[in-house]
Amino acid sequence: MARRILTQLGIDKARPRGKRYELPDGPGGVPGFALRVGETGCKSYVLRYRVNGEQRRITLGPASVMSLATARARARALVDQAKSGVDPAAAKAERRERHRNTVRAVVEEYAERHLRRNLRSAAWIERRLARDVVASWGDRAI
Repeated sequence: MARRILTQLGIDKARPRGKRYELPDGPGGVPGFALRVGETGCKSYVLRYRVNGEQRRITLGPASVMSLATARARARALVDQAKSGVDPAAAKAERRERHRNTVRAVVEEYAERHLRRNLRSAAWIERRLARDVVASWGDRAI
């Protein structure tokens, strides 16, 4: 059976089969690009690529939120990035790490670990922190 290129109709018709599976983009599509269908029926776009001879996979996003055209464009950009020797997954992890070291992230973690568990006035303190600290310094690095 010849593989076919992914279409929106094919994505809509994809149903769970008891275990997770992938529907790859056929000839003429983006190499390594696929739709992943989970056991529960949740659908997401994934990309398999190689960097320095090592195979990697990155999730592009849920199919319910992202259009097929957007996912393909993002996949093409990531394939080009991988061909130039830059690992897109490592770049994504680096951006996540940078966000984790911001004032906003630390205030959120403080609220989750301490305020909400131990204080009745947690909501009031969170509002004050959001208004006075996060609004001014939220994206600054610690």
